[in-house]
Amino acid sequence: MLEHMAASRHAATSYRMKLVQSGMSALEIEREVICPGREHMKFSQHGEVGETTAIDGILYGKSKGHREKKRLPTEIIGDCPGASAVDAVGTFADMFAHTSPTLPDVGELEKCKQCAKFEKGGVSTVEGNPCQEWKLTFNDPWTSRRIYHLCVGISDGLPYRITKEGGSIEITYWDWNSKSIRINPPTN
Repeated sequence: MLEHMAASRHAATSYRMKLVQSGMSALEIEREVICPGREHMKFSQHGEVGETTAIDGILYGKSKGHREKKRLPTEIIGDCPGASAVDAVGTFADMFAHTSPTLPDVGELEKCKQCAKFEKGGVSTVEGNPCQEWKLTFNDPWTSRRIYHLCVGISDGLPYRITKEGGSIEITYWDWNSKSIRINPPTN
C-alpha cells in the first residue's frame, strides 16, 4: 500500500496540501506544487508568518518583512519526479521530520516487517474524494512506537489525509493533478 501510494504521489503533476500541527510547536503550512519546478508555500509558526515561491531553481522568500531571492543549489521541488531527497522548501516527509519522526519508508518497513502492522478501516471522504482509511502501527525497536492514520484514494492511490497519533499533526491533500493551480513569481 505504501509503495503504491508513493508511486502515485511521484507521478502526480500538481497538488495542494495543508499541514496543521497543534500544541507547543504549533505550525500551519499551506502548499501548492506544480511538477516540475514550481511551488508556493505559506506558513505560520509562533505568530510569525512567511511565504516562499520556488520557480525553476529560484527561491523567492518573504518573512518578518524581509524579502529575498536566491538560486537553489539543486532541483528541490518536493514530491516531483527528479526532485532531490533533501527539500529546503519542505516535502511530505521533510514536514514530518521537522515536527516528529517520519512516516516509515518502504526500505524501513522491509528491514523490520514484523515491526509494522496495517489495519484496514472504513471508507471516508476527504475534500470530496473517497478514500480508504488505514492505521499503521510501527514499533521500531530503535526509536519508539508510532501510529499513523492514512486515508488513501480508492481510485488513484493518492494520500488525502495523514495524521500522526499523539503528535497532533494532520496533513490534508487535494487538487491532485489539477490544471487550475497557477504559481508565478511574486510581483513586488
